[in-house]
Amino acid sequence: MYWDESNNDEYQVPDTVLDLVFKVKGRSLQVDHAHDLSQALAEQFSWWPAQARGAYVVLAAEEGNGWIGSDDPDEIIYLPRRTKIIIRVHSDQKDEVKQLSGQVLRLKEHEIEIGDSSERLFSTLTTIYARHVVSDCEDESEFLVETGHALKAMNVRAKKLLCGKLRCIRTPQGELKTRSLMLADLDIEDAIKLQQDGLGAYRELGCGVFVPHKSIKKVGGDEAA
Repeated sequence: MYWDESNNDEYQVPDTVLDLVFKVKGRSLQVDHAHDLSQALAEQFSWWPAQARGAYVVLAAEEGNGWIGSDDPDEIIYLPRRTKIIIRVHSDQKDEVKQLSGQVLRLKEHEIEIGDSSERLFSTLTTIYARHVVSDCEDESEFLVETGHALKAMNVRAKKLLCGKLRCIRTPQGELKTRSLMLADLDIEDAIKLQQDGLGAYRELGCGVFVPHKSIKKVGGDEAA
């Protein structure tokens, strides 16, 4: 199955929240680097993680499919030349965050040099995807019911939901259980709202952070049903 959606040129995307896309130079990272990245950003910004809207590493040019696919948290991934870090920020924070350019972040034994940045407004595509949404639900159907309730509480009308298999993110306080989540056929306003606000907890670890997506053949490395 394949979704092909076109941008709505008449809709004006708000710029109150946006993505800063940084070029990155580095040799390698651990697959499970979410906590390490968050810690590195907390050393740079006094308001992180309390006001964090999310940050994640993109390994490929195709940003909608660029999340890391391995399930082994200890596996070392070697960074291609087009690797980027995307940090979602409020417009009031963007000038401060842009000062990351030229800095070197240390993620345990790995170092990444932050290059130039560009600003990017949210996509008006109505199929969006989050690699990690935190939930204690073991069963997929329970996860989808829980997610449906959370979306309803946000006044988001969800027409199509698809989740992936259970994963974990390690933190000093223990493991967080997560699932990937795709939402399709959203209203444009709801798609933008979810990109702005996210879903669930632990935004500083990249959880609940939505990006535009077109294909449902794979959901973050998961085979779609």
